[in-house]
Amino acid sequence: MALGKAIRAHGSGLKVAVVQFMKPGNIWWIKGKPETSIISPMRSLGIDVYSYGREVFVNEPTQLDHEFAIKAFEKAVELNPVVDVLVLDELLNAISFGLIQTENVTKFIKTRGDTELILTGQKLPEEIKAIADQITRVVTEEHPFKNGGSARKGFEY
Repeated sequence: MALGKAIRAHGSGLKVAVVQFMKPGNIWWIKGKPETSIISPMRSLGIDVYSYGREVFVNEPTQLDHEFAIKAFEKAVELNPVVDVLVLDELLNAISFGLIQTENVTKFIKTRGDTELILTGQKLPEEIKAIADQITRVVTEEHPFKNGGSARKGFEY
Protein backbone atom coordinates (compact mmCIF):
# COMPACT_ATOMS: atom_id res chain seq x y z
CA MET A 1 0.00 0.00 0.00
CA ALA A 2 2.67 2.54 1.03
CA LEU A 3 4.99 1.71 -1.84
CA GLY A 4 2.06 1.91 -4.25
CA LYS A 5 1.39 5.43 -2.98
CA ALA A 6 5.08 6.22 -3.43
CA ILE A 7 4.99 5.04 -7.04
CA ARG A 8 1.80 7.02 -7.71
CA ALA A 9 3.35 10.19 -6.25
CA HIS A 10 6.53 9.66 -8.27
CA GLY A 11 4.46 9.16 -11.41
CA SER A 12 2.80 12.52 -10.69
CA GLY A 13 6.16 14.26 -10.66
CA LEU A 14 6.69 14.42 -6.91
CA LYS A 15 10.10 13.76 -5.35
CA VAL A 16 9.83 10.53 -3.35
CA ALA A 17 12.16 8.64 -1.02
CA VAL A 18 11.76 5.50 1.05
CA VAL A 19 13.60 4.83 4.31
CA GLN A 20 13.29 1.22 5.46
CA PHE A 21 13.74 0.36 9.11
CA MET A 22 14.82 -3.16 10.10
CA LYS A 23 15.37 -4.20 6.47
CA PRO A 24 18.74 -5.06 4.92
CA GLY A 25 18.49 -3.73 1.35
CA ASN A 26 21.34 -1.20 1.36
CA ILE A 27 23.52 -3.41 3.52
CA TRP A 28 23.26 -6.22 0.96
CA TRP A 29 23.86 -3.79 -1.87
CA ILE A 30 26.93 -2.27 -0.21
CA LYS A 31 28.39 -5.76 0.19
CA GLY A 32 27.82 -6.41 -3.50
CA LYS A 33 24.93 -8.79 -3.00
CA PRO A 34 21.76 -8.45 -5.08
CA GLU A 35 19.17 -5.97 -3.87
CA THR A 36 15.95 -7.22 -2.35
CA SER A 37 13.11 -7.67 -4.81
CA ILE A 38 11.33 -4.45 -3.82
CA ILE A 39 14.35 -2.15 -3.94
CA SER A 40 15.50 -2.85 -7.49
CA PRO A 41 12.23 -1.82 -9.21
CA MET A 42 11.85 1.24 -6.98
CA ARG A 43 15.36 2.39 -7.88
CA SER A 44 14.75 1.68 -11.58
CA LEU A 45 11.82 4.13 -11.41
CA GLY A 46 14.08 6.77 -9.88
CA ILE A 47 12.84 6.47 -6.30
CA ASP A 48 15.62 6.63 -3.71
CA VAL A 49 15.48 3.77 -1.21
CA TYR A 50 17.60 3.65 1.95
CA SER A 51 17.49 0.48 4.03
CA TYR A 52 18.94 -0.07 7.46
CA GLY A 53 18.90 -3.49 9.06
CA ARG A 54 20.51 -6.85 9.43
CA GLU A 55 20.09 -9.77 7.01
CA VAL A 56 17.92 -11.64 9.52
CA PHE A 57 14.39 -11.15 10.78
CA VAL A 58 14.52 -9.35 14.13
CA ASN A 59 12.87 -11.15 17.02
CA GLU A 60 15.16 -9.94 19.78
CA PRO A 61 16.73 -6.56 18.92
CA THR A 62 20.46 -6.11 19.41
CA GLN A 63 22.62 -3.03 19.82
CA LEU A 64 23.28 -3.20 16.08
CA ASP A 65 19.52 -3.05 15.39
CA HIS A 66 19.33 0.04 17.59
CA GLU A 67 22.23 1.67 15.70
CA PHE A 68 20.63 0.91 12.33
CA ALA A 69 17.30 2.38 13.49
CA ILE A 70 19.01 5.59 14.63
CA LYS A 71 20.80 5.87 11.26
CA ALA A 72 17.50 5.30 9.43
CA PHE A 73 15.78 8.00 11.48
CA GLU A 74 18.67 10.41 10.87
CA LYS A 75 18.32 9.73 7.12
CA ALA A 76 14.59 10.51 7.36
CA VAL A 77 15.32 13.83 9.06
CA GLU A 78 17.92 14.62 6.39
CA LEU A 79 15.51 13.81 3.54
CA ASN A 80 12.48 15.60 4.98
CA PRO A 81 13.12 19.05 3.53
CA VAL A 82 14.14 17.77 0.07
CA VAL A 83 11.34 15.33 -0.80
CA ASP A 84 7.61 15.72 -1.28
CA VAL A 85 6.76 12.21 -0.06
CA LEU A 86 8.73 10.22 2.49
CA VAL A 87 7.84 6.61 3.23
CA LEU A 88 9.14 5.40 6.60
CA ASP A 89 8.75 1.68 6.08
CA GLU A 90 8.48 -0.38 9.30
CA LEU A 91 9.06 2.67 11.49
CA LEU A 92 6.13 1.64 13.70
CA ASN A 93 7.77 -1.77 14.23
CA ALA A 94 11.04 -0.05 15.16
CA ILE A 95 9.09 1.92 17.76
CA SER A 96 7.40 -1.20 19.14
CA PHE A 97 10.81 -2.88 19.52
CA GLY A 98 12.08 0.15 21.45
CA LEU A 99 14.59 1.07 18.74
CA ILE A 100 13.12 4.56 18.19
CA GLN A 101 11.33 6.68 20.77
CA THR A 102 7.73 7.65 20.06
CA GLU A 103 8.42 11.21 21.25
CA ASN A 104 11.09 11.66 18.57
CA VAL A 105 8.68 10.52 15.88
CA THR A 106 5.82 12.76 17.05
CA LYS A 107 8.18 15.76 17.10
CA PHE A 108 9.33 14.86 13.58
CA ILE A 109 5.74 14.59 12.34
CA LYS A 110 4.78 17.95 13.86
CA THR A 111 7.78 19.74 12.32
CA ARG A 112 7.86 18.04 8.91
CA GLY A 113 6.69 21.03 6.92
CA ASP A 114 4.97 20.16 3.63
CA THR A 115 6.43 16.67 3.32
CA GLU A 116 3.82 13.92 3.09
CA LEU A 117 4.83 11.16 5.52
CA ILE A 118 3.75 7.54 5.17
CA LEU A 119 4.56 5.35 8.16
CA THR A 120 4.17 1.58 8.08
CA GLY A 121 4.27 -1.15 10.70
CA GLN A 122 2.05 -3.23 12.91
CA LYS A 123 1.47 -1.28 16.13
CA LEU A 124 0.34 2.33 15.98
CA PRO A 125 1.12 4.24 19.19
CA GLU A 126 -1.76 6.41 20.42
CA GLU A 127 0.47 9.52 20.36
CA ILE A 128 1.06 9.08 16.63
CA LYS A 129 -2.55 8.11 15.94
CA ALA A 130 -3.68 11.38 17.53
CA ILE A 131 -1.70 13.50 15.03
CA ALA A 132 -1.98 11.35 11.89
CA ASP A 133 -3.61 12.82 8.79
CA GLN A 134 -4.74 9.43 7.49
CA ILE A 135 -4.71 5.90 8.89
CA THR A 136 -5.08 2.86 6.66
CA ARG A 137 -5.14 -0.65 8.09
CA VAL A 138 -4.16 -3.65 6.00
CA VAL A 139 -5.24 -6.87 7.67
CA THR A 140 -4.08 -10.31 6.56
CA GLU A 141 -6.90 -12.75 7.13
CA GLU A 142 -5.21 -15.77 5.57
CA HIS A 143 -1.53 -16.44 4.87
CA PRO A 144 0.61 -19.50 4.10
CA PHE A 145 2.57 -18.86 7.34
CA LYS A 146 -0.55 -19.93 9.28
CA ASN A 147 -0.14 -23.43 7.86
CA GLY A 148 3.61 -23.67 8.34
CA GLY A 149 4.57 -22.15 4.98
CA SER A 150 7.88 -20.34 4.61
CA ALA A 151 8.76 -17.00 3.01
CA ARG A 152 8.34 -17.01 -0.75
CA LYS A 153 10.48 -15.10 -3.22
CA GLY A 154 8.42 -12.40 -4.89
CA PHE A 155 5.85 -12.30 -2.10
CA GLU A 156 7.48 -12.03 1.34
CA TYR A 157 10.90 -10.97 0.05
